[in-house]
Amino acid sequence: MQTECNPKQIHFQGLGPKKVMAAFDGGTITSDAGALLLREVELANRFIERFSQCFIDTRDPRYIEHTVTEMIAQRTVGLCLGYEDTNDHDELRRDPLLATVCGKLDPSGQNRRHARDRGKALAGKSTLNRLETYGAGRPENLHYKKIYYSPEALNTFFVDTFLNSIRKPPRQIVLDIDATDDPLHGHQQGRFFHGYYDCYCYLPLYIFCGDHLLTAKLKTANLDPGHESLPDIQQVVARIRRRWPKVRIILRFVSFLPAISGKAAKRVRATMRSWKLAATRNNQNLEDLALLIDPPVRGWMNYYGRFYRSECVRVLRHLNRLLVKWACRKFRRFRRRERAAGHWLGCVARRDPKLLALWTLGVKPAAWAVRAV
Repeated sequence: MQTECNPKQIHFQGLGPKKVMAAFDGGTITSDAGALLLREVELANRFIERFSQCFIDTRDPRYIEHTVTEMIAQRTVGLCLGYEDTNDHDELRRDPLLATVCGKLDPSGQNRRHARDRGKALAGKSTLNRLETYGAGRPENLHYKKIYYSPEALNTFFVDTFLNSIRKPPRQIVLDIDATDDPLHGHQQGRFFHGYYDCYCYLPLYIFCGDHLLTAKLKTANLDPGHESLPDIQQVVARIRRRWPKVRIILRFVSFLPAISGKAAKRVRATMRSWKLAATRNNQNLEDLALLIDPPVRGWMNYYGRFYRSECVRVLRHLNRLLVKWACRKFRRFRRRERAAGHWLGCVARRDPKLLALWTLGVKPAAWAVRAV
C-alpha cells in the first residue's frame, strides 16, 4: 500500500546557529523523536538547568567536555525514554538526537578532542556513574570525586519548583505522604525482603502535593515507612509556610501499613520484663508460664499484628530470649550456657509447638534467641 508522505517540515527552537526541524526525507532516523518535546519543556521552564545548580563541580575547566547540566540532561532524558540502566548510554552516546536534546553544540561528536571519542557526542556509562555515586562527599574521596551535590539545595529544589509554579497562594493544600516498593533484582546494599510486597526492595518515602513531587528519600524495607519521616515533613511544611504563611496544610498518609509503633513496642517489652521470669518463677514449668503469658500474647498479636504481622513478631521474639534466661536459672545444667538453653527450648518447641501461644503463632526459638537481653 502506498504511503502518504507529508512534505512539510516541523520547526523547533534553534540550537545556537543551527536549525532544529523534523523532516520526512530520510537520512539519520530515530525512534525517539518525542525527546524534542522534552527539550521544548526544558527550554521553557529550565528544570534541569536549575537542578544542576544543586551540584558542585570541582573539575578543572580546561579538561571538561561534558558539563554537569549536560550529563544530568542526558541521564534524565534517557530515563524518560525508557533507558533505565547506565550501561545503555554506551550506545546512546552516539545518538545525535539525544545530544541535541542535551544541548550539545556538536551533536555528531566529530569535533571531540580525542580521536577515540569522535562520533560520540555524549558521556559514557563510566562518566555518568561517577556523577551518580556521591560517596557522601567525604574529604578522603574528594581527590577522586570531583562532582558532588548539596543536600540542602536538593531538599529545597522540588519545594521551590512547586511554589514557583503557582501564581496565587491557595487557601488549602493536601500533602500526600506515600511509601511504595522499589523492587531489586540484585544484591544491592540495604537489600531486605518485604513481606507485604513479597519481594526484595527498597521502600522510598515520597511527599506529593497533587502531581508535584516535593520530597523523595530512599529508605530500606526493614524499617517502618514512617521511620524518621517527621524531619522531612517538617522541612517541607516550613518551606511552604515561609512563602505562604496563611495556607492551610492537610497531611494525608497514603500506603502506610498499620503496625505496632515504637512506643507500643517499648510498652510490650516492659510488660514482658515485669513478669520477671528468670528471677521469681524458677519453681514453675512451661505449662505454668503458659497460663501467664498466653492471654497477653494472643491479644498483642490480634491487635498489633492484624495488618503488619512481621513488625509484631519482631517484638515478640524478645519473649523467647527471656525464656532462655528463665531456663538458665531453672536448670543447673544450663548455668552460664545460654546457647545450650536456647537449643533445649527449640527442641521443646519442635516437640510440642502448641505448648505456648507464642510458638503457635510462629514465633519459634532459634539461634538468635541466645543474644543478650
